[in-house]
Amino acid sequence: YANNLKTIGAYAFSVRSPNNMSSMTYDVTLNAGIQSIGKRAFNQRKDIKNFNFDSTSNQEDRRLNYIGDYAFYKCVNLKTCNVADSRLSYLGMYAFAETTGLSSSMTVGGTLNTLSEGTFYNSKITSCKLTSYINYINAYAFYNCTNMTSLYLNGSTYTDMSNIYRLGDYALAYCSSLSSSVRFSTNTFSGGSTSRSISRSGSTYYPEFYTTYNERSENAY
Repeated sequence: YANNLKTIGAYAFSVRSPNNMSSMTYDVTLNAGIQSIGKRAFNQRKDIKNFNFDSTSNQEDRRLNYIGDYAFYKCVNLKTCNVADSRLSYLGMYAFAETTGLSSSMTVGGTLNTLSEGTFYNSKITSCKLTSYINYINAYAFYNCTNMTSLYLNGSTYTDMSNIYRLGDYALAYCSSLSSSVRFSTNTFSGGSTSRSISRSGSTYYPEFYTTYNERSENAY
């Protein structure tokens, strides 16, 4: 995109009939100055394969801070999406939902403190590293991410949920490949050991306890 472009508007490249599109796929390269990607901007674009920043741009110059709801919804051939060096403060509902071709690791940068409802719903990401600012993971955020083997918070090599104040309904439901090292820290409630694991039964995770401080839905796992 042109160097002076700062916003990709809502529905900018959205399509209603993806089955009528060409079978060719393309790479999308962002200039460092892009600040926002609007609602459904690339909705159902099955011709997008890779979505990345211009490799010649400096990390400190990258300005992307907003990805709207359903921005990449059903981009079924999307393989990689690099937003690690962004300044994200909002990542929309179902932004990467149904990206069944997104078979890579995903790193979410910026100062994002909330993972919206259904952000990676039924995506095929293999792992996800979230910014250390994350406090809320909303309903269906990783629902049915069956290929995800690891989820990182706070730069940890395992998932330390000590900063998570809310884990929404079915947020990690049916993440059948997720490591059993998902943890809540007991610094959010009194008593107990340093941390307790979340046990797994089949493809659904069940926490061994409830916290008195954090809001955790009974259906989260």
